[in-house]
Amino acid sequence: MTAPHVDDVAREAQAAFERGVLREQPARARLLVKGNERVDFVNRMCTNDARKVEGRFGLLAVLTTAKGRIVDLVRLFARDDGIVLLGSDGRGAPLKQWLEKYVVMEDVAIDDLTASAGTLLAFGPNAEAAVKQVVGVELPPAPGGFAVASASFEGAVVHALGRGEPPLHSVELVAAAAVIPALAARLRDAGLAPIGDAAWEQVRVEAGIPLFGRELTENVNPLEASLPSAVSFTKGCYIGQEVVARLNSYSKVQRHLVGVKFPAAVDPAAVNELFCDLLRVGHVTSVARSARLNATVALAFVKSEYSRPGTEVYTVRDGEQLRGTLCELPFR
Repeated sequence: MTAPHVDDVAREAQAAFERGVLREQPARARLLVKGNERVDFVNRMCTNDARKVEGRFGLLAVLTTAKGRIVDLVRLFARDDGIVLLGSDGRGAPLKQWLEKYVVMEDVAIDDLTASAGTLLAFGPNAEAAVKQVVGVELPPAPGGFAVASASFEGAVVHALGRGEPPLHSVELVAAAAVIPALAARLRDAGLAPIGDAAWEQVRVEAGIPLFGRELTENVNPLEASLPSAVSFTKGCYIGQEVVARLNSYSKVQRHLVGVKFPAAVDPAAVNELFCDLLRVGHVTSVARSARLNATVALAFVKSEYSRPGTEVYTVRDGEQLRGTLCELPFR
């Protein structure tokens, strides 16, 4: 396969912030939890209050280990036949296996929809208008979660999921796999440009969207990953709940996911460990060069006492200090 040209990547990334882009997500994990006890089951498996999920309202949530570490970040929304969990790329089978370990006597079944359903991600200022033009639905603000709307497209049901609170910045469409190519074509006709993996990686970093295997790992808890919108502190028990609650109650979060901005001349490959006042204070997990911001930008975990926006940090390459500044996410 031919590597994308640098100019193509820059053009696609620019389109994401100026107009809008469409990303196909064939590997996105898609699970359906069915059965009479599906709501209670999902609720005790995740950090957010799944009892609030209904036809027009969905939630972002984290699946956590008994130690409060991240298994995956998921979107939850309801269909007539169950609750859908949208997880990270390539995580369908592992998540299904993990969830099924905790099914004991409940009336619950878990289906992997990865092959039968598809998802499209519409990002940018024109995303909602394009979705409305093609499938005829509106996605109003939904405090605490995201709006959900359903429509028919070529005889299939399409579920549209709104942007929601950070780190959600996109409209997502879920439909039968058979209609995804036609739906994508119509959305491109409505003004959303296709975006490849290289350009999306840049956009993802600029938007502060965490990625499984980079920012989301079993070495990180939801509060370190700056995911307060995915956590309820009033819902009651779930796997890892005591650990997460204790970290919050006693202000024991040791580090936070933040943005770091360096001058554009800094090579992304040079950015790694972060220092402040001669102390190692963090490490970078993802980095990209942004033409829009005329900067090299990175996502990094930084010790809590140093993680305030505006803090000056530096990385070291060949004995030279390359200076940067911590920023709020998304980058502006």
